[in-house]
Amino acid sequence: MTSVNERIRISAPALPHEELSTTTGALMGAIMAISSDLDLHSVLTRLVDAAVDLTGAGYGALGVIGSDGTLAELITTGLDDEERTRIAGLITHPVTETLLDVPIRIRDAVFGNLYLTEKPGGRHFTHQDQVLVETLAKAAGLVIENARAYGLSERRRHWLEASAELADALQPPITIETALDEIAQRSRAAARAFASAVVQFPAGDHPVISAHDGPPGTDVTEIVRSVIDEARVADTQAVALAVELGDRHALVLPLRAHLADPGVLLMVFDRPLGSAGLDEREFLAAFADQAGLAVDRAQAFSDRDQHAVVSERARIARDLHDVVIQRLFAAGLRLEGFRKAPVLSDVEATLGGVVSDLDLTIRDIRSTIFGLQQHTHGLLRSEVSALLDEYTAVLGFAPALRTHGPLDLLVGQHVTEQLMAVLREGLSNVARHARATDVVVEIAASNDEVVLRVIDGGIGIPEHRTESGLKNARDRAILVGGVLDVTPNVGPGTTLTWRAPLT
Repeated sequence: MTSVNERIRISAPALPHEELSTTTGALMGAIMAISSDLDLHSVLTRLVDAAVDLTGAGYGALGVIGSDGTLAELITTGLDDEERTRIAGLITHPVTETLLDVPIRIRDAVFGNLYLTEKPGGRHFTHQDQVLVETLAKAAGLVIENARAYGLSERRRHWLEASAELADALQPPITIETALDEIAQRSRAAARAFASAVVQFPAGDHPVISAHDGPPGTDVTEIVRSVIDEARVADTQAVALAVELGDRHALVLPLRAHLADPGVLLMVFDRPLGSAGLDEREFLAAFADQAGLAVDRAQAFSDRDQHAVVSERARIARDLHDVVIQRLFAAGLRLEGFRKAPVLSDVEATLGGVVSDLDLTIRDIRSTIFGLQQHTHGLLRSEVSALLDEYTAVLGFAPALRTHGPLDLLVGQHVTEQLMAVLREGLSNVARHARATDVVVEIAASNDEVVLRVIDGGIGIPEHRTESGLKNARDRAILVGGVLDVTPNVGPGTTLTWRAPLT
């Protein structure tokens, strides 16, 4: 490219003092004009206007150079499309003496070039024009640098606020679907994008548009299909990619989620990103990282809720087995006793007791299924005694009770609930399997733990067995941080030992 001196004709002598003073005043006014705004586009527009006014040029333009060295943006004032095209043609194919271009530098790097052309009457640009525009360009470099720094800080503040608002909007409880919708909507608004979408890969390579936002009638599916290859690369390699979509431009950014399905955030713009493209991509990438964390958190709460449901179902199943089914079994054994009832009055009394047990069982089933049990517990020693009385008829003899320590003072309600369920399970096993003629129930409480033992003198338990009720009893021990052991006695029978810490 020819130098400025080669492309202008110096056609004016040195200026008189008065005219020089006027020119200096005009230059200072121009510098003040471009310094009065911090918006970068306004600064560039004022710069073109000031250069035109100083030189009397017919047209002016400022070409911003992109990171790849090509013309990224053309700033003009007062020109229609036809005139802009003509100016662009002059820039591409310069005509000597009628076109003046001066580089604008920021820290030794060329930001762009200021172009001026067509002075009135076909006059050429003078040496004075050159000096004025070069001086203006040097001052403009500092102003542009300040405006760029201010604009960058404002965009950073804007994205930090957008990330904070997203975090507030995704506070639990929130579903994963709602979280993805919020991400699509808020990312589009923050980036002033044409459209946005969250694309996930939940099963292999099959993409799913989990959320999207855009003008009515926007075919997001078609846009996603056109960038699916880049979406896979961005997802698998965790990199951000820019894609040209005809008149539109897209950014594909990975959503760095570890608990949720892998995916990307797709942003579609109906404008070139221009010189701010790299910064905007960094801001969007940081926003996508925050969105990925938010998705993981929503997924974690969803998983926790599902785990709570599964755990609650397991608890209900244990309660149904350990309390309700065992009571039904005891009622059945009492009905079996009809055959041995000597008189009708004994039959009536037994039936009344069975009916009462069944009514109580129905109430327990309702409470257990809906998880709304509201037990009013008395003293542990009294509850154990009442349970042994209940099983006296089932076993055919009265179990012996031995207690050690201040049970009612040391054992809390939660441990009491678990202990009573395990005791019921132990007595039921003795009634069904042990063929025992005696049972001893021992409960000992200390400052550290409570120990329940159910000792029977029956036939013992087989070496190879399928545990159902005993498994639930073990689970109840684990639930309170304890253990359960089932061991054979030195003599006949078996001992069930259940321990729970007291803290």
